[in-house]
Amino acid sequence: MTNYLKIMRKLKDAGKLIEIDTNLIDRDAVRLKNICADTAFNDEHIVAILNISGCKLVGTRETRAIPYIKRQDFYSDGKTPKIYSSSKNKKLLTKINIVRLRHTC
Repeated sequence: MTNYLKIMRKLKDAGKLIEIDTNLIDRDAVRLKNICADTAFNDEHIVAILNISGCKLVGTRETRAIPYIKRQDFYSDGKTPKIYSSSKNKKLLTKINIVRLRHTC
């Protein structure tokens, strides 16, 4: 986790890190766990961040999380984000997938 924290610090220092209201994320994570009691679903905070922020593109190789990230019923607008998992998905790296995030601090 330390490497991630170093990367996050560098992004924050460069003005490239956006913080989302953690209270909203925590509440949404609880809502998600109430919708899905599946024990394999342990990434509720990731899905909550995507939902609360309105993020349209997520980069992950976490194959266990992908089915949950793709569940439309988890998102208040019913729109799931696209998933970038390798350079094969480079066509997703376009301006259309850049949005002004909601509920920033």
